[in-house]
Amino acid sequence: MHAGLSPSARLQSNRPLGAGRYPARGFFSFFLLALVAGGCFVALVGGSKPSDYVTFYDPVARSLLENGALRTPEDELAVRYPPGFPLILAGLYAAATSVGIGATAAVLAFNVVCFASSAVLVLLLATRITGNRAAVLSVLGWCTYPPNLWLSRQLTSEAPFIVLLLGALNILAWATLRQRFSWSAGFACGCLVGIASLIRPIAIALAVPMLLALALRHVAPIRRRAIFGLALVIGNLLTIAPWELWVYNKTDQWIPLSTGGRLSMLDGLTIGAKPDPADNRAPLPADVVELTTEISRRYSELETPSEIAAFLGGQLAERPVSVLKLLAVKAMRSWYGTDSQRKEGLVVVMQVPYLLLVGIGLTILWRRGGEARWLAALLILFTTYFWAMTIIALSILRYMVPLMALLMIPAAWAGSATFDRLFRRPETAGGAL
Repeated sequence: MHAGLSPSARLQSNRPLGAGRYPARGFFSFFLLALVAGGCFVALVGGSKPSDYVTFYDPVARSLLENGALRTPEDELAVRYPPGFPLILAGLYAAATSVGIGATAAVLAFNVVCFASSAVLVLLLATRITGNRAAVLSVLGWCTYPPNLWLSRQLTSEAPFIVLLLGALNILAWATLRQRFSWSAGFACGCLVGIASLIRPIAIALAVPMLLALALRHVAPIRRRAIFGLALVIGNLLTIAPWELWVYNKTDQWIPLSTGGRLSMLDGLTIGAKPDPADNRAPLPADVVELTTEISRRYSELETPSEIAAFLGGQLAERPVSVLKLLAVKAMRSWYGTDSQRKEGLVVVMQVPYLLLVGIGLTILWRRGGEARWLAALLILFTTYFWAMTIIALSILRYMVPLMALLMIPAAWAGSATFDRLFRRPETAGGAL
């Protein structure tokens, strides 16, 4: 009866947040619609091959197919990034050869399937939390979100990563809101997090905000939450262990999923020192440009993340204002920055309405207390995690897009609540969709 309630009515009813329902045919319909929409978009604008695909992922995947080895074009061990995406590409290339289509077409088709799958997972997650109308708005917002559409044409690792992230969050939400903290659910959640981290190392500590969210769910017995959390950690570790052991066997070194942490950090810290012949770069304060230029000069000397951190600590003592300005720039650019640093003003204009709705939605949830406040805390934890990781690395919006899939839920909640207020609809009719 309550599945169609508006967000405000849903929270005021006796029905728990985790008891949402949506017809199975509705999920299938949204999958097909998203599949067609994503396919049309990709067919219209065409695919794009970023530099890391050209220089690393593609040649490593072909090395896997031809030689069964994770090697770069320079015949070095391919540990710059984790092995997940090259393995996916190798499978797609093999499938493409067997059916007689091009490798690029196979990857783009895979992206479109991931795009549609993520839409269904957003809908599923939203229905666990809110009424049907806000859930539909969540998935519509996600499917029409320009950066998400743009990523569907990019030959990057975000597409499968987003699906795995949403899958893990659905398990966490189901277990937490329904208080079904089984060992198997926790283990499955941890395995999905582990696989996600083998595709994108930004998920290396994703279990932390999940465990914190479990700790905040006080209505469930601590023993049951501890079992779920332990299973999550074990599933995560067991998933990444084969890769870590294989790399150690080859190099006699332990690595945090990849060796790319140093380069990602330096790329993010030298943004002001990068040449831009077209002069399309957004202006930076002069002292920030001076600091990034100094970091660029020491690029080869800073060989590990710890050395980079130590250098920044020294700079913080010498010129604290400049360092804090640089961190502030990186924090802001996380929400609008692009790889090319072009058209970022347009991205800001695009992002502002989304972020305003997210802020309003989170405020509504927090003020209502109970399960709604726990949900707001969960979303804040994940926002803090992804934001911090993006600030540490190259601070661009592309790394925040997976988070936006989650934030579409409070944004839709705010939009639905605003609709109720403006048109004074009865709360019990809020979910006509």
